[in-house]
Amino acid sequence: MIEVNEGKLYLVFCRNSWNIEKYDECNAFVNHLKKTINLKGVDFIGIHNNSSVYMMEIKDYSGHEQQKLREWGGNINNLTSDLAQKIKDSFIGIYSAKRLSLTDQNFWTELVDKFNGNDDYKVIFWIDGNLVRYNSNFSRTQLNLNLKQRLKCLNVKVLVTNSENANVINMAHEYQE
Repeated sequence: MIEVNEGKLYLVFCRNSWNIEKYDECNAFVNHLKKTINLKGVDFIGIHNNSSVYMMEIKDYSGHEQQKLREWGGNINNLTSDLAQKIKDSFIGIYSAKRLSLTDQNFWTELVDKFNGNDDYKVIFWIDGNLVRYNSNFSRTQLNLNLKQRLKCLNVKVLVTNSENANVINMAHEYQE
């Protein structure tokens, strides 16, 4: 099992089926890509069953819903714009990590090979918090459609989920205090 924490969320990935990296904390991103070319990065990048590439961004707004909605100006486009940029930057980061021969070269090479060899890329945006309670216009469906539109050029499958509805392959989760 590969066990990781993202904030209060504890995730477990089955080692037999996942090759995963906590991207926004890995050496290649933190010490090179973020510093030198100011890229943003998703929380996780992984390969499932040696075929599908996943990018995951996890946000827990529980207890901070009103603050986050104010930051976005109540406009879902502000949220999806930032998220789409993170995802696009992460694609660039993967290629850069391979080209620059940064650490974990095998992982970056495998990711680039997957990008070049198939079209099974999935983006998961895991968002917790009852945002609808504070803004009736907030909709996960609209968030999903908005992200798909912004990421159209990447030809990725987009899934917007949360801890209640998450059904990610060979992965378990729970919140810790």
